[in-house]
Amino acid sequence: MIIVSYDPHSQTSSPISCDDPICDSGSKIVNTRCYENYCGYSFQYGDKSSTTGYLIEDTFMYRALQSNKSQVNTDAKIVFG
Repeated sequence: MIIVSYDPHSQTSSPISCDDPICDSGSKIVNTRCYENYCGYSFQYGDKSSTTGYLIEDTFMYRALQSNKSQVNTDAKIVFG
């Protein structure tokens, strides 16, 4: 397994704005709130630790294994905080 750290200065990343439908739908999972027109979030885990920040969308590149066992480069847009 290869572990790669996320680069917060990625050329393909962008913050989620408050008027993006993802900001509203995210509230079903985490507490979302508008901060300076960006979709902020906060989440508390069962052990009482928590995380707070902004929701970001970025394109992740990865290799997918096909049914014929060949590999293909592909990407996916992911929203995370």
